[in-house]
Amino acid sequence: MMTQTISATELAENLPEVLERVRDHGDRYVVELDGRPIADLAPRSADLGITLGEFLDRLLELGDPDEEYAADVRAGIASQGPVRIVDWPT
Repeated sequence: MMTQTISATELAENLPEVLERVRDHGDRYVVELDGRPIADLAPRSADLGITLGEFLDRLLELGDPDEEYAADVRAGIASQGPVRIVDWPT
């Protein structure tokens, strides 16, 4: 979504409509006052995902992996072979 520029005056005159566009369409705005950017108006990023705590809670709800999964992980690790150390240029 492209970010639009809006003056503080225009924002004040159209606040409900602008907020609906942010909420419903994900529109983003840079708010300018006297021709200078002063604020960003965008959807809350927290609404797009979950918190770390929520992720950990969900992860714990899954329980322990079964033996077949563990065997697949061991086989994947074994198939990778040794790690090759590369000298990085400085």
